[in-house]
Amino acid sequence: RIFIGHLGLSWNQSAALMGVHTLGRTHRENSGYHGWWSDPENSRRFNNNYYVSLLGKAWGPRAVNAEATRNQWDRVDLHAPPQDSAGNEMMLNTDLCLAFKDIPAGS
Repeated sequence: RIFIGHLGLSWNQSAALMGVHTLGRTHRENSGYHGWWSDPENSRRFNNNYYVSLLGKAWGPRAVNAEATRNQWDRVDLHAPPQDSAGNEMMLNTDLCLAFKDIPAGS
């Protein structure tokens, strides 16, 4: 909704913009979030691994502040690195919104 409603982007333009997550990572001291959007090796290459990771790995929420008002989605499948490790893989709400639709239960 942010990209489409507030910035006036299309879904295709939003997906292209989010593709920059193919490169790099987050740092707690800068944003409060911790981890890579792809595995550390692929995060050094401009490829489609961000999208492969988004759809092909399991994600679970984790609060990143004491009030539990901000969360990130850490990789939780069988081969996931430890959450506080240097190789932690994570996504943010904006990432998951590209792939999953929020539908209330019972709808």
